[in-house]
Amino acid sequence: MLSAIREHLQVIDNKIIINLPKNFPSKYVEVIVIPDENKIEQNTNKELLNLLKNGPTLNEEDFKEYNEVKQWMNSWKIEEF
Repeated sequence: MLSAIREHLQVIDNKIIINLPKNFPSKYVEVIVIPDENKIEQNTNKELLNLLKNGPTLNEEDFKEYNEVKQWMNSWKIEEF
């Protein structure tokens, strides 16, 4: 019977630890290590979130003005360009 375990692990000091269940049916295993692209993407998302959190913000007045301009622009007809 073929058993497989998939885990997403963090590399610490160039090492990973894989904990197998007590009932794992084999004494020998094949280990393939592949960079986890999802985790890399999450780090990129964290950087973007930090950038957005530290960026400029709109107060109530700015937001109201933005919505007025947005409504005005949405009323434009393509022929007017």
